[in-house]
Amino acid sequence: MALQFILGGSGSGKSYYAMSSFIAEAIAHPKEQYLIVVPEQFTMQTQKDIVRMHPNHGVLNIDILSFERLAYRVFEELGTDILEILDDTGKNLILRKVLEQVKPQLTVFARKAGYQGFLEEIKSVLSEFGQYRIGEKALADMEQKTTEKPLLSAKIKDIHTIYNSFQAMIQERYVTSEALLEVLSRKIGESQIVRGSSVLLDGYTGFTPVQYQFLEQLLLCSRNVVVTAIMSKYAYEKQPEEGELFGLSRSMLEKLTALAQQNGIAVKEPFWIPEPSYRFRDSESLAYLERYLFMDGTHPVYQGKNQVSVHCAVSPSEEVVYTAAQIYHLVREKGYRYRDIAVITADMEGYYRLVRDIFAEQGIPAFIDHKRDILGNPCVELIQSALLLLEQDFSYEAVFRYLKTGFTGLAETEVDLLENYVLAMNIRGLSRWKKEWEKPSKTIPAAYLEPINRTRAKMMEQLVPFRTAMKKKGATVKQMMTALYQLLENLQAREQLLHYAEYFQAEGQMDRSREYLQIWKTIMELFEKIVRLFGDMRISIRELSDILESGFHEIKVAVIPPGLDEVTVGDTIRTRLTNIKVLFFLG
Repeated sequence: MALQFILGGSGSGKSYYAMSSFIAEAIAHPKEQYLIVVPEQFTMQTQKDIVRMHPNHGVLNIDILSFERLAYRVFEELGTDILEILDDTGKNLILRKVLEQVKPQLTVFARKAGYQGFLEEIKSVLSEFGQYRIGEKALADMEQKTTEKPLLSAKIKDIHTIYNSFQAMIQERYVTSEALLEVLSRKIGESQIVRGSSVLLDGYTGFTPVQYQFLEQLLLCSRNVVVTAIMSKYAYEKQPEEGELFGLSRSMLEKLTALAQQNGIAVKEPFWIPEPSYRFRDSESLAYLERYLFMDGTHPVYQGKNQVSVHCAVSPSEEVVYTAAQIYHLVREKGYRYRDIAVITADMEGYYRLVRDIFAEQGIPAFIDHKRDILGNPCVELIQSALLLLEQDFSYEAVFRYLKTGFTGLAETEVDLLENYVLAMNIRGLSRWKKEWEKPSKTIPAAYLEPINRTRAKMMEQLVPFRTAMKKKGATVKQMMTALYQLLENLQAREQLLHYAEYFQAEGQMDRSREYLQIWKTIMELFEKIVRLFGDMRISIRELSDILESGFHEIKVAVIPPGLDEVTVGDTIRTRLTNIKVLFFLG
């Protein structure tokens, strides 16, 4: 058993060196097991890298896993019977119900309990409690220690109440993803996959307490553990404090070293990747920046050719237009491929639509590495508006929000004519919509009444059976969700989503096409979760609408790169770039 650190600056070749070493060892010892553990979003790229680097172009006795995937692999090997994993969407759904139940007991947060933003904050807090092993006792201690600060104490008491109710609701039914590693920590010693294997941890700058608990067990049962970390020799000798550059890496090294020493595990001397940085070997200016950025004290003045430039634009759209023009120039005039170029921003929410639309106008193929929410999707809008329509008894706003989704099978001209008549005659409520309209308005003559009534009848034919099923006395959540599903089936929502996907594909918008291909599946998965969690409950349409909204807020769809030669567009946290030659940083 041994712990080894591989250290070097950004782009120095730490991952390449570590993976090359693992591949060489795996070839020399084909009966031994080698595990490479990386953050979840890097697993596919790491698999691709290993296959490309391996002489036989296969992973063979090397497994590339994230913490969560490793947990599933061990549980499957041992036949461990674990509770169903509660993902973020499930947490949102349960928390919505919890907040409704405990609202009368809350003091500070009572008025905020119904807001989606508050629900998301509480979900984040509970997730951190799991990651940092904060439970009932710790919360009780916090309440006692803050009695001299009444407002803070009241907030902690409210959070404590929510935490207890949440735990009671999931007890013996579900386990959160944060608690998964605690279960794994107790089981990992029995695993033949892990016992005696060599493990590489790559791509991390730190770990949570529950991860350190797992890593302690991993150190005890594996043959050796190798960890890569970004660190300069200057910072390593200076020992940066928390908050400074390399502070996170330094803290990680110290905590892992302490765990190894406490358990009598040898800690080898760190292996330093030699300079200059491999990634910046052809760029003297970037190599200089990487080496001296934020360094205290004196350093040599840069005298070489500058390959970094800064440009100002009057707006984000002008910024993206300039970037598109530069990419067009690089590809057409300088011989670059689109895949040689990447665009990064710290604000994907603010930029990704601009990049998507402007790049499409300029004919620049791009893979936008961004998880999109589905709230603006017409099928989601259809579901929300159908429930609102029943809740508000066919109010004008709810009816035409439903009709304007484009999923009702009615033409725009039919909907426009109907809307004009409804506004002119001030039609509101189910009773008015059920009756045939016979009176012309000042602006709409009697000749138009027949097509208007025909449109009204088509809409009511869709909604009357749906309303009957939803309003049935004693209807359970399962019955209400079945009625909602039947409405979508009657409107051929799945087929319409496929039609949209084909349209976007024909327009060359591959990312939007793939997004629409996923929508139906994600909606059905949400329906199944709601039925599984609340199936036998009896709730109001308003409560069901709130639960669905919470689920829709949580769902994000991601797409894989649809082509080989595309500009990668991503953010500073999620996106991992390999082998690029030109980088644009927006914002």
